[in-house]
Amino acid sequence: MLDTVARGRFSLRYEDVSQDGVVRLDTLTTSLGVVWRGSLLGHPLVDACRREAILPILTELEIAGEEGPFAVEGDLHVAGRADLAHVPAPGGGVARLLLDIATDLEGELGRTNLPPPERAGERARAGRVFARHVFTRPFAPAGERRVLALPDTGGALPDVPPERAEWEEPEAFGGVPEGAREIAAPEGDAASVVFGYLHTDSNQHVNSLVYPRLFEEALLRRLASAGLAVGRHASALRIGFRKPSFVGDRVTIKVGVYDVGGRTVGVGGFYGDDGRMRVAVRLTLR
Repeated sequence: MLDTVARGRFSLRYEDVSQDGVVRLDTLTTSLGVVWRGSLLGHPLVDACRREAILPILTELEIAGEEGPFAVEGDLHVAGRADLAHVPAPGGGVARLLLDIATDLEGELGRTNLPPPERAGERARAGRVFARHVFTRPFAPAGERRVLALPDTGGALPDVPPERAEWEEPEAFGGVPEGAREIAAPEGDAASVVFGYLHTDSNQHVNSLVYPRLFEEALLRRLASAGLAVGRHASALRIGFRKPSFVGDRVTIKVGVYDVGGRTVGVGGFYGDDGRMRVAVRLTLR
């Protein structure tokens, strides 16, 4: 199976690191590319999927970041792997085929344009990322998009990966956490979002990283409107993608704020004109 550990590194940009040396959560997802290039691009599965117009579409993303601090001049070091699994159907057989990618990131402690911190130059954990993808035929007619067996890889892989995985519907990620205390009631953000080409990628829909950026901005507005401090870092993200958005779509962001074990957590999602949630988000602040 896909059991190779991929290792690599990437350089930081100025916009990737906050004024106090914390790396942005969405920057940590660059580590997924290290696994794609190191473990997947040369694998027969990729060519087989391209022949049959099958793509692994992101359906769940979890990110956790650390405080650092880290300097822009330093690289982030990545170790990660990709795994295949299937979700069993309730009555037997296969409901979904999954590609999971998990990465760990480290960097050298430091600061940009400021005195160095204690332990400067020492390697420290910068964060981790988990990305779950569902194999699908996104450009096929409705009703023909689900993939229940991997394409022919010439014997490199079985039709169905033997590893079994539990499935959680993406909408659940926007639910109120157990034991949460409400700080600010859920409400729609005053600024609706209209998507354009700047939000899209080559999969022909809005890129997955657009949503956490917009949600964090809406959460800051919700905190400000409730008279709460906005000088906070996002430390963890869990986001589920139920339905894609496209150029010209208009969505509303709904945000509620909660205390969960002493941490401030924004919970909500993106809603289309039909009132249904497209993307569910849970964002934890440090």
